[in-house]
Amino acid sequence: MEMSATNGGAMELISTANVAALFQVMSNELSTPRVLHCPVDTEHSSATNFGPYFSSKNISYFVGLNANVNLPNSILGGDNNLERGGNAIKPGVYDVTTNSLFFWSATRHNRAGNVLLANGSVQTLSNSNLLTQFSQTGLATNRLAIP
Repeated sequence: MEMSATNGGAMELISTANVAALFQVMSNELSTPRVLHCPVDTEHSSATNFGPYFSSKNISYFVGLNANVNLPNSILGGDNNLERGGNAIKPGVYDVTTNSLFFWSATRHNRAGNVLLANGSVQTLSNSNLLTQFSQTGLATNRLAIP
């Protein structure tokens, strides 16, 4: 069941590709917006609150839109330093299948990254392990919201 924004969820925000709004919906569960900024991310900056100036420029992570507690290997989120075909991924919503060639860029973690899985674990993955993880989520398509 998808939760609407009026019922505490954010599904209707997905079509807007406003990833910051997805995180603002979760703001009551987060101690501070600073946790949304990776310390080694030089392209984004840390925010001090979820006020009107909070934006995608304060977020270092993508959101996995198809994560499901019944699929423990599904991806809840991860570092947003992704690229495809040697080009950085632009903000938006992407469908990732086993044939998609998404890789970590060199901008953070030496061509590696971290993903949060529905089982509650955080995994540091190389590029080859990232592709493997997408194939092991239990989903034919993994939708990612990239800020």
